Amino acid sequence: MNVVCIRPTTKLIKGATYKVAQLHNQNSRGSAYFRSTIRIFLTDNSIQTFQLKNFKTTDGSDFAQINWICPDYQLILNEREQTKIDKNLKSEDYVIPLYDSLKTLIKGRIYKVKEVRVSENKYSSWADVKIKLDGSHRYYSSWNFRKCTHQESREIGLKQIFDEKVETEKVNRHKRKFDYYNDDEKKMLLIKFLVESANDRFRHQSSVIDWAVLKSATKYKLTKEDFDVVLNIPISEMIEMIK
Repeated sequence: MNVVCIRPTTKLIKGATYKVAQLHNQNSRGSAYFRSTIRIFLTDNSIQTFQLKNFKTTDGSDFAQINWICPDYQLILNEREQTKIDKNLKSEDYVIPLYDSLKTLIKGRIYKVKEVRVSENKYSSWADVKIKLDGSHRYYSSWNFRKCTHQESREIGLKQIFDEKVETEKVNRHKRKFDYYNDDEKKMLLIKFLVESANDRFRHQSSVIDWAVLKSATKYKLTKEDFDVVLNIPISEMIEMIK
């Protein structure tokens, strides 16, 4: 199902067509506070909720008074459920960081669990799960991670059966977070940091590179010399790299 935006916002473009993830347009309980909403695929990795009145159907007809979910979005929800970390997580399992905010971990890489510490709540089924990873000296909050999907777990299991190397990351293998990336990934990051610094209104008289080292990319522990590899890249090539 696709819809057309009729009321632009900071994230929606008037006249643009968007793929629907979920439609909530049936007030089954007769609530006086009910508001029709719609979830939209802004990008492949970004799904957000808006008021239904911001859109119209592609053929101009009224929206059906139903609650509907896109099969693709249902698959995403199913995957989220199967990768959710709970108190059943154990040592030797594998997890993947969801965010890039941690100074020592790389988003999307696979890490092996070394220890699990669970603090259960006596008044509910909720439990606080802390994770220590292979190579680490600290416990991380579980909400920073997801478990591997069933397919990812099967692939890891098959590699172990056939004595193949499992591509996992190890904490503290490098002193700098930046050094965990390959050369192409480093160039992408450096260009991203330069763009962020150039657009930072608090930069004042600092150079773009100095500001990136001191502020924009502090968790990567960069030096000014790290930027030498991208200084001679033409602007047109940079634009192609970050598309």
